[in-house]
Amino acid sequence: MASPNSSIMIQKTGGGNINIANIHSYSSTHNPNAPNLTRKTSLGTLRPNSSDDKIRALSLDTVSGSESARNSSYTIRINDTKANREKAFPSNYIRTTKYTILTFLPKNLFEQFRRVSNFYFLMIMILQLIPEITPLIPITSILPLAFVLAISAIKEAIEDHGRYKADQKNNMEQFKVIREGQLQTIFSQNIEVGEIVYIANGQHFPADLILLSSSNDDGICYVETANLDGETNLKIRKALDSTSVLQEVDELSQLKGVLQCETPNERLYRFNGRLLIESHNSSNHGLKDKERMLYSLNHTMFLQRGAQLRNTKYCYGVCVYAGVDTKLFLNQQPPPSKFSTVERLLNKFVFFIFGAQLTICFICAVISSVWEAQFGNIAWYVGAPEFSVPLYGVRNFFTYFVLYNTMIPISLWVTLEIVKVGQSRFMQWDEFMGAGPNGDGETAMKCKTSNLNEDLGRIQHIFSDKTGTLTENVMSFCKCSVRMDVFDEKLNPGSIAAAIDYPTTSEEQSEYIRSFMRVLALCHTVVTEVDSETNEITYQSQSPDETALVDTARNNGFVFVKRKADEIMIREQGMSTTYGLLAILEFSSMRRRMSVIVRTLDGRIKLLTKGADIVMMEKLSEGPGERKVKDETLKQLKLFSREGY
Repeated sequence: MASPNSSIMIQKTGGGNINIANIHSYSSTHNPNAPNLTRKTSLGTLRPNSSDDKIRALSLDTVSGSESARNSSYTIRINDTKANREKAFPSNYIRTTKYTILTFLPKNLFEQFRRVSNFYFLMIMILQLIPEITPLIPITSILPLAFVLAISAIKEAIEDHGRYKADQKNNMEQFKVIREGQLQTIFSQNIEVGEIVYIANGQHFPADLILLSSSNDDGICYVETANLDGETNLKIRKALDSTSVLQEVDELSQLKGVLQCETPNERLYRFNGRLLIESHNSSNHGLKDKERMLYSLNHTMFLQRGAQLRNTKYCYGVCVYAGVDTKLFLNQQPPPSKFSTVERLLNKFVFFIFGAQLTICFICAVISSVWEAQFGNIAWYVGAPEFSVPLYGVRNFFTYFVLYNTMIPISLWVTLEIVKVGQSRFMQWDEFMGAGPNGDGETAMKCKTSNLNEDLGRIQHIFSDKTGTLTENVMSFCKCSVRMDVFDEKLNPGSIAAAIDYPTTSEEQSEYIRSFMRVLALCHTVVTEVDSETNEITYQSQSPDETALVDTARNNGFVFVKRKADEIMIREQGMSTTYGLLAILEFSSMRRRMSVIVRTLDGRIKLLTKGADIVMMEKLSEGPGERKVKDETLKQLKLFSREGY
């Protein structure tokens, strides 16, 4: 068991709820006789000491599986374009536009006449084409209606052309793929399923890929998924050990195998599959001649389209989903036909005015029929009646309907369309609407559709899933308690390291403080990014909490320098130290804690853990004298939460 050595509090700046985390260290000795546990999967029994979870297979039939499995999964052959083309996988071309050249006119007219006003003026135009009814020439209705439809169609065409240009920019972006044993530069739209794609640092993934290797020796790469979920924190992806050693184009071009995965679906963070690698080259990095190896695949090797490669010089990935099959495309909704609140309100007014117009026309038609019946024969100056009295009333009803069409002004919709276009342009020109300081082209506000401009002013309540979605998610280290000693890092930065050398600090307490700082510097999943010019280290993490903790450790002389697959390098008060990294137990909502297992310089194995106070307090020992430390620490945590920095 461990002793309650330390606790820590961090809080979001700007007030609000306080986030408290306790950090404790656990020590143990390595037991070489520990049982070798195994785990069961759908593929068989996997050995935990095999990082790739590989299983030896005897034939390709293992991958193909049963008939039902083939129907519910994708089967892709690596570096075999001819075989993949026979399966008619979609191309990597994408289209997010609302219209095409062929569908623009009928679809736009359908959208236009969904508006009650346009349908009303269409009826007026049809009635004016009947000479027996209308006293006006048809051109008086045709021109205004055509003008309104043309203005709306031009606006829709301009907005949809913007989507087309964005699609072309994505489709025509250049990437390198391995073809005919060498890297060839092609457009994104020409990438095919089963091809191996080369991605450089900073590039976005053009399709859904499975990571094969990266510039890092351990096959790790870092991705940013801001375009998918808005998270700017980096996520780690790791290739299979057997493919991570393939760094040269010649080696990757000779890679042959079958990849079977689930059919395309919209779940961004789920991927299951298996990869059978067949080698006929005895020099292929330890694979025996004609040996086939089967590996399980999961989301930790999956690179989604739209994500960006970061902090990695390059990586290679095989395309599994392309174009309309990618998870990003499946999560996109087609551009809807949106009607604002003002348009819906106007439609109601049109119905009301239309009803009033029908009533007035009916009254006028009845009155005209009565007059015709009583005075039609003696009023010779109006001409002889051409119809019977009932038909005369019906004709006059439609005649009055045409004459009263100005009750619904057609110019109102022209004005609305022009105002909406102007509003959208003013919003795009507004520098304060941009994310950057100058509102440049990359960060400026972009109005993709102007149909809902007026609804922006009607927003009263915003419901957000978490802090950081609508606010700047910044965490700062405020206070911590180490063996009942409280340190205020907000008022006195560096006070923790200074306490180590205080004359009044005992050697035992100094060692507790050092252990506390080591936990901050070691127990995390933070990624370092080193500036090539200044050699300054910048930290990136999946959570701003971890960045705040590691920054605090750096400010107090315990600097996290670099992480590899099997070791972590830090500087402890100016002295470089390397710890062996044996395992990382990532944070989960179920466990509510995160742990790492490291080997120290003297060969001891330690479990370092940080987590929520309610979970960590249950793990502490109840030894002599420890109860007092535990109770005092809980009081200090409650005090931290009440202060609310």
